[in-house]
Amino acid sequence: MRKFALTWPVALSLVLVLLALGLAACSGGGGGGDSKGGPVDRYSALRGTCFVGDVPAAGVSVTVDGKSAVSGADGRYEIRGVASGTHTATASYGGRTVSITLTWREGEYTKNDWGPKF
Repeated sequence: MRKFALTWPVALSLVLVLLALGLAACSGGGGGGDSKGGPVDRYSALRGTCFVGDVPAAGVSVTVDGKSAVSGADGRYEIRGVASGTHTATASYGGRTVSITLTWREGEYTKNDWGPKF
């Protein structure tokens, strides 16, 4: 019967594997919260397409729960990581502002679609 010898390359490989597994377990980012101390549903989002008249509008600034996005050339925007609760979403374009109140439910997959029109 042959004995197993633990050489330094084998020992180093084991240490690196264990270290990598430990770091992977710590990188989940759990326990987050919003600025008000409430839980954040990492799947909640606000998204939509902004319009001026019937034409998709680029450059519209959309804000909700302290997070913001600017619509792209196709008028689309998305804001991820919205905290659960009721929030007012605001869109601004060309000196005009529109807003809407939306609710994200805690623990549920929630995507609110809002297409502001100017």
